[in-house]
Amino acid sequence: MGQDRYLAGRTFRLRTWWPCREGWEHDHCEFCQRHISVPAARDDVEAVESGYVTDDGYHWVCEQCFTDFQDQMRFQVAE
Repeated sequence: MGQDRYLAGRTFRLRTWWPCREGWEHDHCEFCQRHISVPAARDDVEAVESGYVTDDGYHWVCEQCFTDFQDQMRFQVAE
């Protein structure tokens, strides 16, 4: 779906979700579209409260997809 254009080689941090701007209620995994929010969406059994996020706080990847795509996309993990 073209994620390699804007995510390949990026550095991520594992974090609890937070809104990147006022009024923001949730994000979705860039790969599987899993709902990421705090609290996790009650109507979505696969929703999570944390994931890997880019330094700008804009691009979120759930932990499963991060593991699945880390090598292929050359993701880096910040300490």
